Amino acid sequence: MNRFLLAAGLLLTGLRPALAQRMVTQTATLAPDQSVFLDLKFAHNIRVRAGASLSVRASVVINDNQQNDLYSLALQTTGSELSVVEKLDEEQLRQTNFTGPCDGGSRSNGSHGLNVGYKRSEKTGGLRPTLNRQKGGNYSYCTRIDYEVTVPAGTALRLNTISGDLDLGG
Repeated sequence: MNRFLLAAGLLLTGLRPALAQRMVTQTATLAPDQSVFLDLKFAHNIRVRAGASLSVRASVVINDNQQNDLYSLALQTTGSELSVVEKLDEEQLRQTNFTGPCDGGSRSNGSHGLNVGYKRSEKTGGLRPTLNRQKGGNYSYCTRIDYEVTVPAGTALRLNTISGDLDLGG
């Protein structure tokens, strides 16, 4: 019996790496006069280094790897600028209420607000305003998205992030 429990325990712990972080990579060759715009709003860490071409690698953990598929990374060209844009399906994330640990990540919490209405008074028959918290409207999710970016030396670079820490090196 003990051997069976040991084997089952090893098997179950061996399945844990199957739920590992998601790695997403985008690469592009830049024209000599082309600039780069990194639109990485939800980033946790952004490490930028000089390299031969543009390469962006994202390490994604959303809700303890349960919803990593709600993340995408896209390249968009506008004029002489190449944009790298991260996207989260926030509408779907706002339907979750993740209560697990948020180890080193960023937790987003919110409520869909208050429900304001009117109720008829039983005594006078007049209308009275009511204020109720909307049930089922609370959400919570945890994200940790780390980036490794290489950009050719001398390339103009713009960056947009809400809470990302930047590590910029030559």
